[in-house]
Amino acid sequence: MKSLFAFAFVATLLCGSLTAAEPKPVVDETFDAPLSKKWTKQTGAWKVEEGVLKVSQLKADNHIAAFRLRQPIQDARIQVDFTLHGAKVVHLGFDPAKGELKKKGHLYSVVLTPKKMVVQLHRDKNIEESKNENLATAEIDLQQGKTYSLVLAMRGDQVDVELKQQGTSQSVKTSARHPSIHVKKPGLVFRVGGADDRELHLDRVRVWN
Repeated sequence: MKSLFAFAFVATLLCGSLTAAEPKPVVDETFDAPLSKKWTKQTGAWKVEEGVLKVSQLKADNHIAAFRLRQPIQDARIQVDFTLHGAKVVHLGFDPAKGELKKKGHLYSVVLTPKKMVVQLHRDKNIEESKNENLATAEIDLQQGKTYSLVLAMRGDQVDVELKQQGTSQSVKTSARHPSIHVKKPGLVFRVGGADDRELHLDRVRVWN
C-alpha cells in the first residue's frame, strides 16, 4: 500500500512539472515607462501618467482620437484593461496587412459605447456605395470610473469577444465570423471619442500569438 501511495505522489509531482505554463505574451504593456517606438499617434492627445496611458479626443482635429500599436498578428489573443474617465466611444480595431486584401481602408473593429458592443466590418473605400456592416451586437452597461477587460480571441475566420468588469463576475460575450478576419494584421488600432479632456485610461495591453 505504501508503494502505491509513493507511486501516486511521484506521478503527481511529475505531472505538475510537465504542466505547460501560460504562454508568454509578445506584448505586455503596463505603461510604467515611456511609450516605445511601437506606439504611434495620428490624432488626439495622450500622455503616460501614474502607470496608465491617458487618451482623449481633440476637437481641433475634427476626428476621433486614433493611435496604433505596431505588432504583426494573425491568429491571436488580446486583452486590453481600461477605465473610462469621460470618454464615450472606444474602438479596438485592425487593418489588413499590405497585400492581404484588395480592400482599401480598415478591416474590422470592436466598438464599445455605453450600451452596445459591436463587431463591425468596415466599408471598402474602393467601393463608393459600400457601408460598414455589424457582424455581431451585444447589449452592455459600460460605466464611467470602473475598470474593464476587453478580451479578443481570433482563430481563423472567427473572433470571440468578451467584456468583463474587473472585480465582479459580470461578463458579456459575443462572436462573429467573416473570411477577412483571418488575414495578417500589422497591429492594433485604438480610437477614442468624447469631448476634449474626456479620457480613456489604458491600464494594460497584452497580446499573445
